[in-house]
Amino acid sequence: MKNIYIDTSERLCNLISKTEFKDLPLGIYHTQYFDTLLQNLHYYANIYAKCFSLLDNDTPLQDIICVDYGGGCGLLSIYAKLLGIGTVIYIDINPLSVNAAEHIFKRVGYSADIVLKGDTSTLKSWCKTSNIHPTSLVSTDVIEHIYDLDDFFNTLRQIKPDMQMVFTTASVADNPFKSHRLHKIMKKCERNYFAQRLDYIQNKFPDIQKPQALEYAGQTRGLIYQDIDAVILGKSTTPTIDKYNTCNPETGNFVERILTIDQYRHIVKPLYIISHNGFYNTKQKSLIKRSVAKFLNLVINTCPKIGKTITPFIFIQISPK
Repeated sequence: MKNIYIDTSERLCNLISKTEFKDLPLGIYHTQYFDTLLQNLHYYANIYAKCFSLLDNDTPLQDIICVDYGGGCGLLSIYAKLLGIGTVIYIDINPLSVNAAEHIFKRVGYSADIVLKGDTSTLKSWCKTSNIHPTSLVSTDVIEHIYDLDDFFNTLRQIKPDMQMVFTTASVADNPFKSHRLHKIMKKCERNYFAQRLDYIQNKFPDIQKPQALEYAGQTRGLIYQDIDAVILGKSTTPTIDKYNTCNPETGNFVERILTIDQYRHIVKPLYIISHNGFYNTKQKSLIKRSVAKFLNLVINTCPKIGKTITPFIFIQISPK
């Protein structure tokens, strides 16, 4: 990474360390989430640095219009402004996240230029109305939760066909240890989601007998209620999905959807996709954990093929061919 990106991560850490956040009205969840970010700030700051280093470095920073998609508490937006990005658009679908980010922006003294609440359709509408054409999009730990990735990327292409994108995800298909742990979480969540789908089907379609309802509940894993209706009414077919990935049928939020790079490549066509291995946190308090993290990072950096089986997360870089 160029020094400007590392220098900016240090500036972010220094800025945040000098700011008092304890009295901010963020709510219980976002207070705990933000505390986790603060405790591992150097790690996340270096992730942001890598994300922005993967964008087109030929474009002057002041000319970049960057979307912080699923921005959460807003630290990536703050990093982008410290880096010198000309226009930063923060967007998150959760109103509590937007509220938290706005409080943090105000306290820190750096803010995204535009703050939006919504999803890609909201972003598309705002960009059209404002005649703004984002040049890039950066999103951390979001892509694995999105319900309809085909629609997601189609909408982004409509906003700007040649927009560069960088995502991070800890749902790493090539890491068997990470996949095994996530599969256990998915199986646990699926027990609840199966019950929700079954209850919905029996209430919405009381004429369906219990055995058929059970079959439908199993077949519609990974669907929201309205798409479950379409399957039962014969207007749609059951989804092609592996035996683990599952989502909340009410919200469409996937637990930790694991997809291979080839699967992502098929989804984002005709765009070009490259994956990069992530890295471990070397700033942990435990000497043993720090030493292990440094060793694993060395393996990841020197042996990429082995590294992809132990990396804790990946960067997904998407750009026009």
